Amino acid sequence: MEPKKATVLVFFILAQWTIAQVKIGQNPNTIDAASLIELESPNKALVLTRLSNAQMEAITPLNGALVYNTDTNCIHYFNATQWNSLCNDTDFSFTDNGDDTITLTDADGNTITFNGAEESISTLNDNGDGTFTYTDEAGSQTVIQTQNLSTNGEAGNISINNGNTIVLNVNDADADTENEIQNLEFNSGIVSLTQDPDNTIIDLSAYDTNAADDFSGSYNDLVDIPTDIADGDNDTTYTAGNGLTLTGTEFTVNNSEIAPDWTNITRIPTNLDIDSTDDFSGSFNDLNDVPIDIADGDNQNLTNVLANGNDAGNSKITNLAAPTDNQDAATKTYVDNLPRVFMGTFRITATGIQSITGIPFRPSSVTFTAYANVDDFDLNADNGIRNNDRGIANAFGNMKGFAQDNGGSIAEQVIYIGGSGNSINDISRYASSSHAIGLRYSNQNGDNLGLTTATITSFDTNGFTLNTDNFTDAVIVIFEAYR
Repeated sequence: MEPKKATVLVFFILAQWTIAQVKIGQNPNTIDAASLIELESPNKALVLTRLSNAQMEAITPLNGALVYNTDTNCIHYFNATQWNSLCNDTDFSFTDNGDDTITLTDADGNTITFNGAEESISTLNDNGDGTFTYTDEAGSQTVIQTQNLSTNGEAGNISINNGNTIVLNVNDADADTENEIQNLEFNSGIVSLTQDPDNTIIDLSAYDTNAADDFSGSYNDLVDIPTDIADGDNDTTYTAGNGLTLTGTEFTVNNSEIAPDWTNITRIPTNLDIDSTDDFSGSFNDLNDVPIDIADGDNQNLTNVLANGNDAGNSKITNLAAPTDNQDAATKTYVDNLPRVFMGTFRITATGIQSITGIPFRPSSVTFTAYANVDDFDLNADNGIRNNDRGIANAFGNMKGFAQDNGGSIAEQVIYIGGSGNSINDISRYASSSHAIGLRYSNQNGDNLGLTTATITSFDTNGFTLNTDNFTDAVIVIFEAYR
């Protein structure tokens, strides 16, 4: 055969093959014109490729590819992004019953029938004269009078035109018991306020309320004044002898002229000082032998003490009370025995504010650890759903975060990494410099299914306060607090 003729023959054979139809089984010569491949048999079945879940997820075929999954015992089809199980698809149908009703039937055979009959639309028309006409679905009409709300100026009175008049009870109308008009009353020594919700009183009954016996402050109102003073002059005299003089308010004694003589006066104290030359004036400047550290007149402080040496010679300060203020001194034993680290747990179940207490000090920083789907304090089980689930309940991952008091501001950071128990085609990552707690739940492709995040709003005297601003699933958090 010549080469040219052979080439033409091969061309026609291939052309016939490209448009051929295939019939497998019985009646091989009978095939529908629109069929590319047909199967026909009364006792044989088409068996699809049988793959495990891992084998199926490892391939990326063309759209519409079919396999039988031996793990799920179901046929799966590929839709360009993922494999989908036909066992999970929902089948329902609508049926027109021919009597203005439609019946919805779901995959389980449950039915719901809807009435599809036509209805008239109700209307409300403004008549322009202060009335409205309402027409319902049946065509019935009702005329509605408009009403005006007004008051005649009297307290508590409101009226409605084409309606009725009501009197409002405005007794504590705002339900606030702390903004009422009150009177200050004084009765039998008791001071009180009317309409006081706390019934606070001030008892003054023990004080003198009788002004009639008060002293005016005038010398003329004094009683029982001694005779020598009552006349108001300064002529006090010593009649027993000479040697005594009174000039104004100064009284002097001349022992040499006094009569009787000083030596004849009895019952004089033996230690009576009669030498005025050695009397102390009361002035600091007249003191003798003042220590050098005090003589300069300044206050003694730590600098003065250290200037004379800083060696205590192993002397101890005893009977020192436990410190209460930040500036108080403390013993080494007291400081060494103070707790510096405290560990605990708490559970996040919703968004909102949550106070964590019970820490024996005010923390300056806290670290946090949590694991996705560890949502109770005692667990020993799987996720409680079917295998290969792609939802939140089958997500896993762990996070680490912290919050730290930076002297008025709180620094935070959290990091998280996780995946899905279905399979791992991609990982789930999350990090935030404005949160101390953060978990990102994902499916096998790393897609975000939801966040649970929280931030620390304050460090308190015995704990801290957090605000959960995103919530997807409950989680147990372990924390370490540092003094």
